[in-house]
Amino acid sequence: MFISARLIIRKIVYFLFAFIPLFAAAQSTEHKVGGKIVDEASNSPLAGVIVTAYADDQTAIIGHTTSNAAGHYSLALAQNHKFILSFALLGYQSIKIHVDGQSTVTRDVTLKQQPINLREIKIKPPRITHVKDTIRYQVDQFAQNMDRTIGDVLRKLPGMEVTESGAVLYNGKAINRFYIEGINLLDDKYGLAVNNVDFRDVNQVEILENHQPVKVLEEIVGSDRAALNLKLKDSSKGKWVGNATAGVGTTPFLWDVSATAMQASAKLQSLNVVKTNNTGNNISEDVKNQSIEDLLSGAENNVTMENPLQMQIVPPKLKESRYYFNKSVLANTRSIWNLKRDFSAKAAIDYTRDVLVNETQAEQAYLMADGSYRFSEFSHFVSKPSRLDATFNINKNVSDFFLDNTLRTKVSWESDDIATIGTAPNAQSGDFRQYTVQNNFNFVKLIGDKRVSLNSFTRYDQQQILGLVLYNDSLGIKQLMQTASFFHHMHASNTFTFNGWSLESRLGWKETVKHLESTLDGPLNAIGLIESAQVNNFQLNETNFYYKPQVSYKKPNFSIRFNLPIVYTIPRLHDNRMKKSRREQFFFVNPSANMMVHLNPFFRFSLRGAIDNQINTEVLRYLPETTLRSYRLFTQGNDSLERRTRYSSAADITYRNPVSAVFGGVFFTHTTNVNGLLAANTFNGPIVLQQLLITSNKSSVNRIAGQIGKGFDRWNASASLQLNYTTSLAEVMQNRQIITHEIRSWELVPKFSAAPSSWVNIDYLGNFSISRSVVNNAARLNSLKQNMQSLKLTVIGTPKISMLAGWEYVYNEVTENSSLHQQFLDVGIRYKVSPALAFDLKGTNIFNERNFGYTEFSNTSINSSYYLLRPANFLLSMYYKF
Repeated sequence: MFISARLIIRKIVYFLFAFIPLFAAAQSTEHKVGGKIVDEASNSPLAGVIVTAYADDQTAIIGHTTSNAAGHYSLALAQNHKFILSFALLGYQSIKIHVDGQSTVTRDVTLKQQPINLREIKIKPPRITHVKDTIRYQVDQFAQNMDRTIGDVLRKLPGMEVTESGAVLYNGKAINRFYIEGINLLDDKYGLAVNNVDFRDVNQVEILENHQPVKVLEEIVGSDRAALNLKLKDSSKGKWVGNATAGVGTTPFLWDVSATAMQASAKLQSLNVVKTNNTGNNISEDVKNQSIEDLLSGAENNVTMENPLQMQIVPPKLKESRYYFNKSVLANTRSIWNLKRDFSAKAAIDYTRDVLVNETQAEQAYLMADGSYRFSEFSHFVSKPSRLDATFNINKNVSDFFLDNTLRTKVSWESDDIATIGTAPNAQSGDFRQYTVQNNFNFVKLIGDKRVSLNSFTRYDQQQILGLVLYNDSLGIKQLMQTASFFHHMHASNTFTFNGWSLESRLGWKETVKHLESTLDGPLNAIGLIESAQVNNFQLNETNFYYKPQVSYKKPNFSIRFNLPIVYTIPRLHDNRMKKSRREQFFFVNPSANMMVHLNPFFRFSLRGAIDNQINTEVLRYLPETTLRSYRLFTQGNDSLERRTRYSSAADITYRNPVSAVFGGVFFTHTTNVNGLLAANTFNGPIVLQQLLITSNKSSVNRIAGQIGKGFDRWNASASLQLNYTTSLAEVMQNRQIITHEIRSWELVPKFSAAPSSWVNIDYLGNFSISRSVVNNAARLNSLKQNMQSLKLTVIGTPKISMLAGWEYVYNEVTENSSLHQQFLDVGIRYKVSPALAFDLKGTNIFNERNFGYTEFSNTSINSSYYLLRPANFLLSMYYKF
């Protein structure tokens, strides 16, 4: 294993250093052109002059910038030939000058004023502007008549992608911050702004490329992620603005009520949201934590314990509002106060409560080496999840000092009830309660040419879980489980910088304690897997010391970083019931490397590689006695410490030309996990006992993706195309025989949005996919296709009346011999009484489709399911903006 690791490390290092001369050469051939622009009459500097570099034949733009407040401009061009510089500013005569291909060129320019005769002409700002690493989208230029929230507009911006939950991607990568007026009010709960802030309160959407949120680290730690910033209109600043909705409908009785209030001033920023509905709108997604790593500790503090019961409904690949039978409540308040001496204080409270109901009919197939075992289920689900989350934060973020402390407490409780008929009739119920408190402290200080940091993360988590299964013959099985976990991570570092290089030395300590007690009781031998009551009283401890040296080099267009953590870890297992303990110790070396290059003003390249060795601290994998996960899944651990090794690599090259509104990229990721324990499943009909055997095995995931997007000013349009290819491979033992299961997926996603005239808007989204399940290297092959298309047409009949029609087509191969064609029709009409008041009448699922079927592949099974859909709904609502 260590020989293999060293070879891979050597390859990564050789590969990265092989690229450095090329990039250095590329940068050495850049042409630097700059100068000063002044007014011909007054000789005063001119700011905001648009400077554009064209190829010598004037057919292609090779660079662009604007002059600063002092009139200076600067461009770095990668071409080795002659080019033309154009200078333009409203109110002045435009000029062009020819420049020879020299390495450094200085061109000072004077512009002559030119009077402009305007006759009742409205001047619109450009849809997209670009200055250095900041791209600005003019919101009014992209908004359409039926849009309401800023999320509706974000989905139309070239280079942007927004999920239903509010996660935001720019040029294929998740953003690392979502600001409002440059302030981090939302943390990672972007959905609160995306799904609730009225777009008419927003003037511009800014994209801050290569954004490093910690200012004291800007010069030494590069980033390939962007941040998003909402620039509000002047009329929406310094006062309370917001909106309210009240709606009622039928089939059955429907309600949809919400209110949003926001204030953004110099001293206070606040966002407050209250919602309730039963219309299929999953409002809990508004406060979902989007995936964002700890900026100073990476993913090292991801130690959450999840609900071990697997009794929740698995969502289908369909718009959530089609199948989501809900009664939901959300209340959120969050505010940030700007204090003296650059300090800020932030407080937030989130509360969600849902009652979710659905019915499914499923045909399951467990994959075996010599075939498959099939069974059927018809289930009725009732789930009632609730959560209360409170956060308090103190922050100071300036160029020489960073302090951040976040205290968070969370209480979650959930009950699930499932009634199932079919091959194994049963009734299940689960009750889950969790309490969590954590504190995260981060400190960085610049002292001369070095930075010192101290970081401390502490988390305590407690759970109580009750599971009950009642089989058809009144056989009852009951499980009571209690868990408690403690995690502490502290590290200190010292960083020296010189001529773009930085050397960081970090010392760290982690302590993990996880305790679990469970009792599984009832006539267990009746289900054919277990002979007697199962009792666990188990504890896992891990002490981890590490030294992490990091060498990095950063220039404006190039950065590279190497990490070589050396880890000493001492895991201990304690079986308190059997009075047995086990202690081991390990040394790990976990190298990683990261490189980013701006090849020219348009192309950017990044490369990452890492090897990560660790001890699996998931306590459920070590339990000696059996635990209940669902009516047909029982698990049993292994008391052998499991070492995991992960090899990961990623590369991407992105292109963006904001002036031409062209964005695109190609992305590749690979991950291989080498595990020490193998899942071994034994079947008794549909009931599975999963044990863990000491057998090395591998799993891997590969993904190649490409995307291209273009904005078209003439038609107020944007179009994009995405192509994804993913493979995942895993090994598992089924009835004492090892099988290798691979899933291959292709996906094509075209998207188009346009407002070709003042009276019509068009939105199109397609999704074409093929999935293949390959067992034992194509000994058995299953292939399924899916085609989903949606088209929305908005017609603006008069300035007060707009009409919408949305058509959705779905084709699914449920099995190789059966397929499903479905069509959905949604309609709506909006009447604007005034700019602040509007009425909406909406009808959804007009064709009254009641079932949706599709098939999904997992590592051990093929699952074909039919879901009950919401009936035709009609909702009349009033929307008021203040």
